[in-house]
Amino acid sequence: MTKFIRARNEGQKQERFEEIKAAGRKIFDEKPYSEITISDIAQKLSWSRANLYKYVSTKEEIYLMICEEAREKYYNELKASYPVGCAYSEEVFAEIWSRIIADHSEYLRYYHLLSVFEENVSMEKLVEYKRAFYSDTDDIITIFSKNLALRFVSSQNLLHAVHYQAMGMYNAIVENRKIKEEMELLGYILPDMDFKRDLKEFILIYLSAEKQK
Repeated sequence: MTKFIRARNEGQKQERFEEIKAAGRKIFDEKPYSEITISDIAQKLSWSRANLYKYVSTKEEIYLMICEEAREKYYNELKASYPVGCAYSEEVFAEIWSRIIADHSEYLRYYHLLSVFEENVSMEKLVEYKRAFYSDTDDIITIFSKNLALRFVSSQNLLHAVHYQAMGMYNAIVENRKIKEEMELLGYILPDMDFKRDLKEFILIYLSAEKQK
């Protein structure tokens, strides 16, 4: 990492935040979140803790920013791939959506810890995060409502159900490899599971149920 140089303008300040987030992501891949400290992130940056504290107050603030960025990338691709007026069949829609979620699985990893991040972040930062989250989420729900001919509440149910199903599946199938090892030691053979395939099937089943209401 380059030597710390304090930002003199808004552009440089944003560059520092990008460096901080990049360091946070690298450490997140190296050790469990519970073991990460603000000192680890400062060390990864080759900064002092005092210099890091010029930009953030807690490690949770850093990971809330990372979570927000991951969500924006996921939502932006979803909106670009499935814009208002898109006439894809439900089968194609489910295929596209499950693929996008798989491609943006980083968001699932961070969102899984969102309640932890929220515990040690200022109310101002939290309100800023929630405002952007709900505004962008409503945009996605509106697109689903128009393209799938669903009531707003049904589209809302669909988005939330798929999101939480994806989180659970990702943790069981991809992230938590210990589960497979434990089951093998117990002599239990896990069923064949494929994240994208199984999530696509869930989307189609849930969408069908919402359309029948």
